[in-house]
Amino acid sequence: MPRPPRAKRLKIGSPNHVVLRGNNRRNLFSNREDRLLFCSLLENAATKNECTINALALLTNHIHLIITPTTYLGASAAIHSFACQYARIRNRRRK
Repeated sequence: MPRPPRAKRLKIGSPNHVVLRGNNRRNLFSNREDRLLFCSLLENAATKNECTINALALLTNHIHLIITPTTYLGASAAIHSFACQYARIRNRRRK
Protein backbone atom coordinates (compact mmCIF):
# COMPACT_ATOMS: atom_id res chain seq x y z
CA MET A 1 0.00 0.00 0.00
CA PRO A 2 1.51 3.37 -0.97
CA ARG A 3 2.16 5.94 1.69
CA PRO A 4 -0.14 8.98 1.87
CA PRO A 5 0.90 12.23 0.17
CA ARG A 6 3.30 14.43 2.14
CA ALA A 7 0.71 17.19 2.54
CA LYS A 8 -1.59 14.82 4.45
CA ARG A 9 1.16 13.66 6.82
CA LEU A 10 2.52 17.07 7.84
CA LYS A 11 1.11 18.88 10.87
CA ILE A 12 0.23 22.56 10.59
CA GLY A 13 1.98 24.76 13.18
CA SER A 14 4.26 21.95 14.38
CA PRO A 15 7.84 21.17 13.36
CA ASN A 16 8.01 18.33 10.82
CA HIS A 17 11.06 16.28 9.83
CA VAL A 18 11.53 15.94 6.07
CA VAL A 19 14.27 13.95 4.33
CA LEU A 20 15.14 14.47 0.65
CA ARG A 21 17.47 12.06 -1.12
CA GLY A 22 19.19 12.04 -4.48
CA ASN A 23 18.01 9.48 -7.05
CA ASN A 24 19.85 6.17 -6.73
CA ARG A 25 21.86 7.64 -3.83
CA ARG A 26 23.54 10.11 -6.15
CA ASN A 27 25.11 13.26 -4.75
CA LEU A 28 22.90 16.31 -4.43
CA PHE A 29 25.85 18.66 -4.06
CA SER A 30 29.17 18.80 -5.86
CA ASN A 31 30.57 22.00 -4.40
CA ARG A 32 29.92 25.00 -2.16
CA GLU A 33 28.05 26.86 -4.91
CA ASP A 34 25.51 24.01 -5.13
CA ARG A 35 24.87 24.20 -1.38
CA LEU A 36 24.46 27.99 -1.46
CA LEU A 37 22.06 27.78 -4.40
CA PHE A 38 20.07 25.08 -2.62
CA CYS A 39 19.80 27.17 0.56
CA SER A 40 18.77 30.27 -1.40
CA LEU A 41 16.03 28.41 -3.27
CA LEU A 42 14.83 26.83 -0.02
CA GLU A 43 14.67 30.20 1.74
CA ASN A 44 12.68 31.78 -1.11
CA ALA A 45 10.23 28.85 -1.32
CA ALA A 46 9.70 28.80 2.45
CA THR A 47 9.00 32.54 2.55
CA LYS A 48 6.63 32.36 -0.42
CA ASN A 49 4.69 29.42 1.10
CA GLU A 50 4.62 30.77 4.67
CA CYS A 51 6.82 28.11 6.27
CA THR A 52 9.51 28.41 8.90
CA ILE A 53 12.77 26.51 8.49
CA ASN A 54 13.78 25.43 12.00
CA ALA A 55 16.83 23.34 11.10
CA LEU A 56 18.68 22.12 8.05
CA ALA A 57 21.41 19.52 7.59
CA LEU A 58 23.00 19.28 4.14
CA LEU A 59 24.78 16.00 3.55
CA THR A 60 26.33 14.94 0.28
CA ASN A 61 23.51 12.75 -1.00
CA HIS A 62 20.56 13.82 1.17
CA ILE A 63 19.20 16.55 3.42
CA HIS A 64 17.32 16.66 6.71
CA LEU A 65 14.91 19.54 7.14
CA ILE A 66 12.79 20.60 10.10
CA ILE A 67 9.99 22.76 8.70
CA THR A 68 6.92 24.33 10.31
CA PRO A 69 4.11 25.06 7.85
CA THR A 70 1.34 27.59 8.59
CA THR A 71 -1.03 26.25 5.93
CA TYR A 72 -2.19 22.79 4.92
CA LEU A 73 -0.22 22.66 1.67
CA GLY A 74 2.54 25.13 2.62
CA ALA A 75 5.39 22.72 3.31
CA SER A 76 4.53 20.44 0.43
CA ALA A 77 4.39 23.37 -2.00
CA ALA A 78 7.65 24.81 -0.66
CA ILE A 79 9.51 21.51 -0.93
CA HIS A 80 8.16 20.82 -4.40
CA SER A 81 9.03 24.33 -5.57
CA PHE A 82 12.66 24.46 -4.47
CA ALA A 83 13.44 20.81 -5.21
CA CYS A 84 12.22 21.10 -8.81
CA GLN A 85 14.06 24.39 -9.36
CA TYR A 86 17.29 22.99 -7.91
CA ALA A 87 17.06 19.81 -10.00
CA ARG A 88 16.49 21.77 -13.23
CA ILE A 89 19.46 24.08 -12.54
CA ARG A 90 21.77 21.24 -11.50
CA ASN A 91 20.80 19.06 -14.48
CA ARG A 92 21.31 21.99 -16.87
CA ARG A 93 24.79 22.63 -15.42
CA ARG A 94 25.79 18.98 -15.64
CA LYS A 95 24.13 18.40 -19.05
